[in-house]
Amino acid sequence: MAARIGHRLRWTLVWVLLAAWLVALVLGLADGAANALLVVALVVLLYELLAADRASGPS
Repeated sequence: MAARIGHRLRWTLVWVLLAAWLVALVLGLADGAANALLVVALVVLLYELLAADRASGPS
């Protein structure tokens, strides 16, 4: 159950960060800060993919 909640929280965080990145780009906010949002979203997504791979175990 806790793993499922963590999975949903990470995916929610990815979507929120992507939405914030797009809003920052549209509003023309600091380019570095906008791109940092995208980088953090990608890091969380990569962690999610690696965590799912580890959870399935070796093949």
